[in-house]
Amino acid sequence: MESLDDYRKRIDEIDQKLEALFEERLTISEKIGRYKIERQLELFQSSREIEVIKKAKNRLNNQAYKEEMETFFIALMEISKTLQRKLLPTPKEEEPQTWAKVGYQGIPGSFSEEAATLIYGNDVAKNHYDTFEALFQAIADGEIDEGVLPMENSSTGAIAQVYDLLLQYGFYITGERTLRIQQNLLALPGSRIEEIKAVYSHPQGFAQSSLFLQKYPQWHQIPYYNTATAAKHIHDLGSREKAAIAGSRAASLYDLEIIAENIQNNQDNYTRFIIIKKTSSPCENADKASIVLSLEDEAGHLNQLLQVFAENGINLVKIESRPMKNRPWKYFLYLDFEGEFFSANAQKALEEIKNKAGFFQLLGAYQGEKQELFPV
Repeated sequence: MESLDDYRKRIDEIDQKLEALFEERLTISEKIGRYKIERQLELFQSSREIEVIKKAKNRLNNQAYKEEMETFFIALMEISKTLQRKLLPTPKEEEPQTWAKVGYQGIPGSFSEEAATLIYGNDVAKNHYDTFEALFQAIADGEIDEGVLPMENSSTGAIAQVYDLLLQYGFYITGERTLRIQQNLLALPGSRIEEIKAVYSHPQGFAQSSLFLQKYPQWHQIPYYNTATAAKHIHDLGSREKAAIAGSRAASLYDLEIIAENIQNNQDNYTRFIIIKKTSSPCENADKASIVLSLEDEAGHLNQLLQVFAENGINLVKIESRPMKNRPWKYFLYLDFEGEFFSANAQKALEEIKNKAGFFQLLGAYQGEKQELFPV
């Protein structure tokens, strides 16, 4: 029977081998980092990290050590990533920072432009696009680096097309910003509400102001691409019989007058905007993540997936379903959850979900916006 000293001697021998392997691994990690930086490739890939951990756990002879193996590899990968981050060039203080090229849907005066200004400031040039898909295509073509898009509204729910385009283009969410939305009825200066015969806005503008509009059933409601575009159209028409539902910034930009303010149904009316990029990796301090998955056609499968979050203490904050194209009555599920993304529990939950789901994709891991940050 081996003594305590024998066990310690064996541990020392193993540690020496690990030290040599550890040094070799870091040397290779550094070479990989330099290779990616030189070729402007994405430095970190969460999907590969999850796959490496999965394989390492599967190779264990004693599966009782799975969680310990996962913890070990997560720590090892964090050390490697820290080393690679040191290789990134540090901007010189005397040189101005160069912002990414940014885009948003709509025109100046839209809520999306307001959100983009909150995120990037006034000094950053911003491209605007007529449709959500045009913005996605601009990112795909390299015309812009990042885009700001509305994801959901607290009163009217999800922006379905944005969810569909995220999956279609395979882009990533890198951040979020919540904006308080105040809708107003805008018209030419001197117009009276009794004169209005038609009102223009985005469908979301109509939906968010439906109670106000019920008072005027005689008005024709004409959908438009964007609330600010509708406001500009009223200016261009030059008719006092036309009005738009839009924000106050659109009124000032297009020389319109607010003839009824804060007409939204809910005074606590917020829209969550997301920042998207063509490629990205989870940020170092990510505490919120968005994923999309599909369900298998079997009883209880949804419950099995949701149970994974509960068992790992993960706070699931959003579930949205969208139909699959060309597959009637089949759905993708979009989920947001909060918690430290690189924690052992979160990584374990993601691996289990990935194994159980018919389809899985990480849409982004980023720093979520806290309630106290909401504009008032």
